[in-house]
Amino acid sequence: MQKVKILLVEDDVIIGANLEAELEELGYVVTGNHTNSKEAITSFKEDEPDLLFLDIDLENSELDGIQIAEELNKISPKPIIYLTSFTDEATVKRAQKTKPANFLVKPSTKSQKKMAIELAISNFFNNIPAKVENPTSVHTENPGYVFLYNNFFFVKHRGQFVRVDIDDILWVKADGGSVEIITNKSKIITFANLSSFCRQVEHPNLIRIHRSYVINKHKVIALNNGSVVIVCKDKKENISIGPNYRPTIQEHFPMLRSD
Repeated sequence: MQKVKILLVEDDVIIGANLEAELEELGYVVTGNHTNSKEAITSFKEDEPDLLFLDIDLENSELDGIQIAEELNKISPKPIIYLTSFTDEATVKRAQKTKPANFLVKPSTKSQKKMAIELAISNFFNNIPAKVENPTSVHTENPGYVFLYNNFFFVKHRGQFVRVDIDDILWVKADGGSVEIITNKSKIITFANLSSFCRQVEHPNLIRIHRSYVINKHKVIALNNGSVVIVCKDKKENISIGPNYRPTIQEHFPMLRSD
């Protein structure tokens, strides 16, 4: 589990410092706090943030926030939250061409920023166009929704989104109306049943072997009669294979025959 990393571009140093402090108080990591396009693009390439806060109107910068977004989208698209004091139609239309995940009109409260981040992640992964609106009007119907992107996903854990890399997962266990995502470093609990998790996180490394378990097949070190063995914190754990899932095991773990 990793904290979500955010790149911040704001030309007002005081506003930028306050925003950085609020984001860190919310549990996010600010990889860079920059006032111009050159520094922002360099930071983006070096630190690979998960989400961007971009002020649209930047003084003493070669590019404005929208132009920065255009350049960064060419490198690797990320959820973008535009910070702006301008909500005129021309600016919004120009910004929307970069497919932002959200707009946040200045000034805003810390709770509005938190909601803006959650909505931005949701919009980005569901390909929903952003609107200029008050983020306090947004309500999340399912607090355990999961957003997969390449080899990692975002999931809500203890009230905020965290990043989980597929390679870090050992197994996922059903626990009533929630699931436990087990890694060597942490246990992440999110409110989604196992079937819902499987639908949302379709990845070739994750296979279901029991009605209550999904495993990372690359973490299996041995197969026993009716179970797989995975090491967690230097301890070998046996995870049962459900009778209906044995063909899945045979498909993913071909064995040599004695003939």
